[in-house]
Amino acid sequence: MLMGQDAATMIKRLNHERVARHGYMNVRCHHDPGCPDWIHLDRPGIDFDFFHKPEEIYWRREIWEEIHPGAPIPPSISGTCCAQFAVSRQRIREVPIERFKHYRQWLLTTGMEDQFSGRVFEYIWHYIFTGHEVLCPAMNTCYCDGYGYCFGGQQKFAEYFEKQDKRNAMASKIEPFVQREDEAKKEGKTPDWTQEERVEFTELNYQVVKMDGELNILREEAMKRGDDPAKRKEETESWNSEHIWDYAPKNT
Repeated sequence: MLMGQDAATMIKRLNHERVARHGYMNVRCHHDPGCPDWIHLDRPGIDFDFFHKPEEIYWRREIWEEIHPGAPIPPSISGTCCAQFAVSRQRIREVPIERFKHYRQWLLTTGMEDQFSGRVFEYIWHYIFTGHEVLCPAMNTCYCDGYGYCFGGQQKFAEYFEKQDKRNAMASKIEPFVQREDEAKKEGKTPDWTQEERVEFTELNYQVVKMDGELNILREEAMKRGDDPAKRKEETESWNSEHIWDYAPKNT
């Protein structure tokens, strides 16, 4: 979100030391969707959220047991959405190759449609490479340690995105004005705005431009803070993934 969802910028700024230290890092920092409390293997059907979690209906205990035979049934599976991540060579080699073969065989033979079997895997990559059923790093530490955008703690981070949300809300109010103007231009006409509408549009546009400037300053300050190793260390978390496989894989 701070990098315009630009994959090239993300890769360029990605902190390889963090990836090596943790072994695995989802390169998406925002929790929604996927964190902090997402997939439940025993959720009653009446409570399914088919809009936000269309894959949850397929996430039953038997699916977990098929994919991870012998592993305890987790109370929930939660990890930052989707399937873009960085993983170290060492961590890949720590997972027995038999497991990868087992995963491939499950994907080839499951009766589940590809769109859903793929989404099932979106929510277990973090488990495969860390052994944690729930892996939801704090968003501010992900951005700081992972990309060098350090706001100075969770509160400052939250304040930045609250400001961005307000900016986006204002920008959405401008859209109808822009659409009317574009339609009028196509017809070779001048937009038929009332005086009140012109005042509203001018004020909204002014506020959006002003907030864009404020957000740019905050991002620049966060990047400068991220250049300071001491400041970066203040927003760095760690977790233990030494026992990513405490049970012997059972292949059928």
